[in-house]
Amino acid sequence: MDKPYKALRILTIVFRVVAWGALAVGLAGAMGVFAGTVQGTPRQAGVVILAVSILYFCLFSALSGILTLLLALEERTRKTP
Repeated sequence: MDKPYKALRILTIVFRVVAWGALAVGLAGAMGVFAGTVQGTPRQAGVVILAVSILYFCLFSALSGILTLLLALEERTRKTP
């Protein structure tokens, strides 16, 4: 039988990919600021970039986890007689 809510299953994967992408881009940006390759920016900007990217990573990872939990809950409820 085909699993219901395909769009939500795809959305969990998209959120997980976006979370890791935000972390990777944030780390690269922060490392660029810390290394001094971005001229004219203070070092504190690197800390802000790093903190925001970690925040986005946590947010999108949590959204993905919550959707996975809700889908598993729905599947278990459907199987229960």
